[in-house]
Amino acid sequence: MPERKGKKKKRVASVAGEQHAASTGALVARVQELAGLPAKRRVAQILADPQASELVQAMAEEELYLTFKEVGDHEGVPLLELASPEQRQYVTDLDFWQKDEFNRERALDWVALLQEADPAALKTWLRENAPELICLLLKKWVRVQTWDRQQDPEEPPFFSLDQVYYLEFMEPRREKALKRFLAALAEGDLAFYHQVLESVAWHTDADFEDHLLHFRTARLAEKGFPDLEEALAVYAPLSPERFKSMDEAGTLSTPTPPEDARLAPDYTLVRQPEGTLFRAAMGEIRELRDLERIKRELAALANRVLVADGKTPNDVAALEASLGKVAGYISIGLERLVSWDVSRAGELVARAPLTSLFQLGFDGVLEVQRQAEGQVTAWLRECGLSPGFLGEPWNAQLQGLLRKRPKRHRGGRAGEPLYEEFASLGHLRELERTVEMAHLVGSVLLGLMPEASWAAGWRSLERRDPERSLLLTWRTVLLSAFARGVLSSRFFPEQLTLVEITEFLEQIWEPRSRPSRVAARWKLELATWLGSLARRPPGEMEPLVADLSATLEGELGEMTPAELERKYLETLFLVEEKGAGD
Repeated sequence: MPERKGKKKKRVASVAGEQHAASTGALVARVQELAGLPAKRRVAQILADPQASELVQAMAEEELYLTFKEVGDHEGVPLLELASPEQRQYVTDLDFWQKDEFNRERALDWVALLQEADPAALKTWLRENAPELICLLLKKWVRVQTWDRQQDPEEPPFFSLDQVYYLEFMEPRREKALKRFLAALAEGDLAFYHQVLESVAWHTDADFEDHLLHFRTARLAEKGFPDLEEALAVYAPLSPERFKSMDEAGTLSTPTPPEDARLAPDYTLVRQPEGTLFRAAMGEIRELRDLERIKRELAALANRVLVADGKTPNDVAALEASLGKVAGYISIGLERLVSWDVSRAGELVARAPLTSLFQLGFDGVLEVQRQAEGQVTAWLRECGLSPGFLGEPWNAQLQGLLRKRPKRHRGGRAGEPLYEEFASLGHLRELERTVEMAHLVGSVLLGLMPEASWAAGWRSLERRDPERSLLLTWRTVLLSAFARGVLSSRFFPEQLTLVEITEFLEQIWEPRSRPSRVAARWKLELATWLGSLARRPPGEMEPLVADLSATLEGELGEMTPAELERKYLETLFLVEEKGAGD
């Protein structure tokens, strides 16, 4: 039976819609699959795909830019040829500028590379871009003159394509690239070529830069690169109590996804550091809508942190570091709310703004920082002592914590970074233990001597012997005072001879232990003495006792009395000068 015409049209439209949806779904899946590959393999597979252009233009601008930077200019140019005008605009917005300064070298290299790869691609790029960008590029490299034959019969001794405008190249080394660029510009549209050179002749660099920066700033703001003042607001701390209050009041709202045909940037998830609660929580996200929103929000948040930290948007390494920082602070924020409950963390990520979770994590770091400032730096300052008095690793740990942008001291092997971003609540708990230990030390030392005595003694030592003052730490002071007390019942930090140190060690070592270990009786004695100074129970001194015992055992436990030398002892005790009782 023949179908009505209207019904047939609807059925055809329905089939076409289903086919389009299937095709789009396959394209999305392919782009996401490619995002997980190493950059060079990713580019090779894109260029070999029959749908190469569709794949590239489906990528987020950020994804395309990172891929371009990872593989390098020569391998990345084919991607730019396949890209949309908006994608190419994003690449030039990042690549042609260093903060707010136009990078003339990079811009000319980029144009020359595009022309070498495909002259037609350069002509396309010239049509797409604002005339002010072309003017600024030339303004940085050439001086333009015109020739009025009636006024001056002698032709100017400079390069010209039309015997009207003459160009003096500022640097001969770039003359060849500039001539090729000018020829392509004139060949495409001679009238436009004349307009450009006229503008270059009569306008200043600032005229062009101000215009271009205005629109570039607006475009980058849409991608999460705000101005510095706005970016710094990302570091506004948010307490758990305030977060919960806002959540109960319904004032926590996630951003509305933009109307953008391109996918959200997958690099935000692919490049996430392993082992964080945030990464584990992302495995709980089931709704594609939530996943796309999170990826966009994560990209914007990382960009915002990048600007707030004073980094440039075109620094790929800095962007990856920013992503790691964001993931770490979000993870700390989640742990403060739900501990390590991955399911509940996933629910929070799906409905709460990532910026709020980031600020919650940052608040946790600031809380430990405030503890350090109140409980450690305060007594160091009162006693006139430098942070180096804490010794290592405490000094390095607290120096990292007390930065304007706090970081975690990681130690590690030579050549590795000393500091890294916080990634878990466990990292903060480690620092809290260090702060508590350093606070205990302060209580003990102030019980041993008043602040004024410490300050006077430290200044005197720095004047007399600057090198020795660098070796002096709380461990040196307390071990020397304890040794004097064991030997004479007068617990006071004063210099010891090698003979006295040897006698002290023989008394406190467990008999016949190898390697030598501090006897339990002397550990208890040490805890009792420290507790009396700090006015605390001996049991609360266990962390300090363990630290001092481990220090002695680690440094001297393998040595016999005959092997004890000054060079091994002066980092642990106040040792008398050579000849004084040795």
